Amino acid sequence: MTKIIFVLLISFCGQAFAEHLTPAQILTLRAAIYAETDSEFVGYRTSGATGAMQEWLARPGATDSWNERCSGQTLFEATDVTKFDGLSAGKREAWRLMLSFAPIDYTHTNPRAATVDAWGNVNSVAILQQCRRKASHAEAYFGGTVTVTNTVSAIVLTAPGTLSQNEFLLAYTL
Repeated sequence: MTKIIFVLLISFCGQAFAEHLTPAQILTLRAAIYAETDSEFVGYRTSGATGAMQEWLARPGATDSWNERCSGQTLFEATDVTKFDGLSAGKREAWRLMLSFAPIDYTHTNPRAATVDAWGNVNSVAILQQCRRKASHAEAYFGGTVTVTNTVSAIVLTAPGTLSQNEFLLAYTL
């Protein structure tokens, strides 16, 4: 009965408690918190160390995700400038234009396609690989859609972003 009341409370007042997670995602997070088998996290959970659990959830895990804010510096550093002269004037200008709009959201198809278009199948791989980031443990719990551009695979996260203290505590104490 208590869980039903809590779920109703989340449904009606969700925004007061959770900044970006839906009621269903709060329940998913709760299930993941109590199903997590990582020994470090289990130790935190067993001792009730909520701050340490939240910090662990915020740490990058093993899942590659497309970066929502790929910086111009990251893009430039991933660029093989020795091949820049070999690009057509239009491709060079397109790449400069992209860099001027940085940070670029690589969760969208167009920037990834533009990277392949400008640099070709071979030279775009190194750039695309740098336009990924490791999803946090919490972000990985919610999954997403795996997309492959050229030969580079990453997930477009369902719930990207930082888990708030309210979201964590709501899921943990539910």
